[in-house]
Amino acid sequence: MNVKKEITNFEEIDFKIPIKKKQEVIYTTLKLSQSAHEAIKELAQMQGLKHAEVFDSMLVLFDAIEGSNSPLQFKADKGRVVTTRKTYVLNKETLNKLNRVVKSKEINRDLFVDKMAVVFKFIVDKQISEKKNKYPQILKEYIIPFLEHANSIEEKLHEEVGGDDPISRRFSYILTLLMALEMAIEGNIEQGTLIDPEDISQQ
Repeated sequence: MNVKKEITNFEEIDFKIPIKKKQEVIYTTLKLSQSAHEAIKELAQMQGLKHAEVFDSMLVLFDAIEGSNSPLQFKADKGRVVTTRKTYVLNKETLNKLNRVVKSKEINRDLFVDKMAVVFKFIVDKQISEKKNKYPQILKEYIIPFLEHANSIEEKLHEEVGGDDPISRRFSYILTLLMALEMAIEGNIEQGTLIDPEDISQQ
């Protein structure tokens, strides 16, 4: 499956990951290719989502693609594709919508999920790649100058009220976070290490 060739106008697809909300969950078993299972797992890790939320996003993405000029074709790949069964936890509302979509489109449910998982991963990878290309510029033009300015402010605070003053000490914490962010960005640029949006101490 060559997703890049099939989705040539991904820039026109208006797709945002849905806001999380608590819902009743249900278990369902899907027979998918290894690449689809891995895509679901990696998407959950990369986006900080539960598997149920990945499926929510798949359906939102499907709606966005359907509204574009390049609707997907859900045809089984030629040749034998090895598939494995795995049970996933889905929101009940999501499973109901999934079943309605595959029924209305007369698509095999496993085939639908398999393709949407791979397409979703492709689009997220594309978005991450485009953002990552901007990181060196962001680091040079915004983060490093800001950090240098913060360093100079810290020195002035030490001169004015001393390093043990609560203001100086609190400001030092801010400076530490900025330094950690700088190192996290450098790690992403140089080694490809993902920046954890929740771990403010990541270096």
